[in-house]
Amino acid sequence: MASIVLATGASAQQAAEPAAELPPLEVTAKKAAKKKTVAKKAAQPATSPVPMAPEPEPSTASPQDTTGAFTPESGNTLQSGTGLGRLQGNYQSTPQIVNVISQERIREQNLTTVDQALRAVPGVTVSIGEGNGGMNGDQFRIRGFDAKGDLYVDGLRDFGVYVRDSFAYEQVDVLKGPTSESFGMGTTGGVVNLRQKTAHLGDAASAEVTVGTDSFVRSIIDVNKQINETTAARAVGMYHDQDFADRDHSTAERWGFLGSLGFGLGTDTELTINYLHQNNDHMPDFGVPVVIAPGAAAGLPVTEFGVPRSNYYGKPTDKDESTVDMLTARLSTNVNPWLTIQNDTRFEFFDRDFSSTPASCARGTPTSCNELFFSTGDATYAFGGGGGVSYEQESWGFQNITTAIAKFNTGFLRHEAVAGFDFFYQDDERLGKSYVGSKDAGTILNPDYSVDYSIVDNPNNQKKSDAVNYAFFASDRVWLTPEFSLLGGIRWDSYTANYSYTTTSTGAWNPELTSETEFWSPKLSAIWEPTKAQTYYVSWATSATPAGQFITSGVNPIGTSPGQDNLEPEENESYEIGAKYSLLGGRLGLSAAAFRVDKSNAYYSPDGVTIVQSGEEQRVQGVELGLNGLITDKWTVAIAYAYFDSEITYANDASLIGNHVPNVPENSASIWTTYDIASLVNVPGKLLVGGGVTYAQDMYIRSDEANKVPESVVVDGLISYEVDRYRFAVNGYNLTDELYYDSSFQGSTASASRATPAPGRSFTFTAGIKF
Repeated sequence: MASIVLATGASAQQAAEPAAELPPLEVTAKKAAKKKTVAKKAAQPATSPVPMAPEPEPSTASPQDTTGAFTPESGNTLQSGTGLGRLQGNYQSTPQIVNVISQERIREQNLTTVDQALRAVPGVTVSIGEGNGGMNGDQFRIRGFDAKGDLYVDGLRDFGVYVRDSFAYEQVDVLKGPTSESFGMGTTGGVVNLRQKTAHLGDAASAEVTVGTDSFVRSIIDVNKQINETTAARAVGMYHDQDFADRDHSTAERWGFLGSLGFGLGTDTELTINYLHQNNDHMPDFGVPVVIAPGAAAGLPVTEFGVPRSNYYGKPTDKDESTVDMLTARLSTNVNPWLTIQNDTRFEFFDRDFSSTPASCARGTPTSCNELFFSTGDATYAFGGGGGVSYEQESWGFQNITTAIAKFNTGFLRHEAVAGFDFFYQDDERLGKSYVGSKDAGTILNPDYSVDYSIVDNPNNQKKSDAVNYAFFASDRVWLTPEFSLLGGIRWDSYTANYSYTTTSTGAWNPELTSETEFWSPKLSAIWEPTKAQTYYVSWATSATPAGQFITSGVNPIGTSPGQDNLEPEENESYEIGAKYSLLGGRLGLSAAAFRVDKSNAYYSPDGVTIVQSGEEQRVQGVELGLNGLITDKWTVAIAYAYFDSEITYANDASLIGNHVPNVPENSASIWTTYDIASLVNVPGKLLVGGGVTYAQDMYIRSDEANKVPESVVVDGLISYEVDRYRFAVNGYNLTDELYYDSSFQGSTASASRATPAPGRSFTFTAGIKF
């Protein structure tokens, strides 16, 4: 929970200055529009092989950057460009709900990890991960649908399973709804796209140190240097170490480095090369067991019945040590005034040493843990998965996407066409470990943290898998009138996954299983923009999730039983109608949408090993509202609300029909607001006071509605002071010391469910300098 000093050339300088010193937004927009018009005229040749499409002039009420992060002088994240060639324009004109966690908000709230940022996004929930698969790290669900394969960095897949620190990212974007046409397989509820910091023109340097309660220590240094007129280099370093308030034994230590080189910046051909390294050494927290009180309809975490939330049910041998090395190259060249070619390439290497001890509390008989807990006040718990999963993992992946963007006219029609090719390969190997001796369990009130066993490599427990995907995609946005356009697109994927594993009794390799899938992903939108500040749209899209998609994040990506390699992909269909409106001269963005997502051919894993095509069909529909930006030049606000109506519409088990989709709170909302009171108290610089509330209604964590987590209301606060080159900030988290849960796991049985209590009240102090 630490702050990140914004250091991105002119934008960083503007963000650090008092808001009152900024030029009026209308003047800024007019100057930007004038410069863009002059540059276009200078670059336009006397003749062009294809008639140029007449682009509308930028709105004087909506300053925007159609390629990068949102402009800080606007504060309105609708003006953020997508940053992706295959998804043109900015989020104001994108026909789907997009939630943006900006750099300024990351900085103000001292958000240190991506999952912290996403907890403020309605409809995004965090999962502990599959117990038998040993999953942890960043595991998200969007609108209740699994999104563990839907995390991207700069539009390219991030193959690893680890806790992503925020130090390397400018902003976090959540694009809601099936998005396979733009991103590929998966994307049922949407995708998370992280925007890396990159080298830029202009010199900027900053450093900061944060200390806090619960042994919190964090430091970041960020240096950007312009080498010549078109070349720059950037280096960002991070160290982080902390315990967690009111959670025994759980710790997090990590360090990271981001290096970026930019060539041809500001020219027709730009190349950026980024290298990211992050080293993680965490004691994972797999939460507390869930129990059901006599006569209750659903189980709740044991901490709801007086058990201290500090109780930790793991063991000292639990660990999550990982190393990530990610190399990304992004090339963009303007071939001529109407054609741009982009090529994005990634190599990523990931290794992990993992051990877990998930606890469970069996129920059903008078002598079981659950019944004894309520009849006597305490009971002995057990460990799932034979004591837990332990393994070493080595993975690597490669992806290349080539995209052509053409803007041209055919008669009176203006076109914005996109076409490209996407290829990626993943490889994963795992060596399982075995326990010598057994783990002793304590009781619910008095967990046993001792070690009376050892963990050794087990060469008879090995797994290896790989996958390759080829895809072609194309879309065209056609303006039938200056205000009305149609956007149509389609993508074809050919995905092949291979998986093999050893028989643990003999070490012999079983025959390789292969899953081959081909599928189409279309989309269609109608968009009406009567003014530059207004967008109204209707959209339809589909996506698919093939068997074997989760090569690096699933213990048995294709399963182990005959026929599981021939499963049809999960299919998803989305409908959305919405509006986006920029107010107050473009400073404030308002969005509203009604949507429905239908999922069919759903998979589930009853034991963490076998994959079953349940035939289950799920529906999530609802309304999402958002408001963000500057109400005045001193008052910023970010508000989001979501209402979800979820239902299992069909299942082989008829008793599930009509139940809620797991991990979907019916109502959720967040607000974050700050006000600069410097002028009120007559001090120089910027003096911010702010705070926020995040709310989530109680939600079921299983399809049979056997267990749930309670509702939560979490309050955070901020006081920060910036003057000259210095910044000081105090952040408070969970100020009311609310008992709530920031992740959950449904379990193969109701008694195997778990929930992780979030940290209690904590504070941090940050001191930063620009030099």
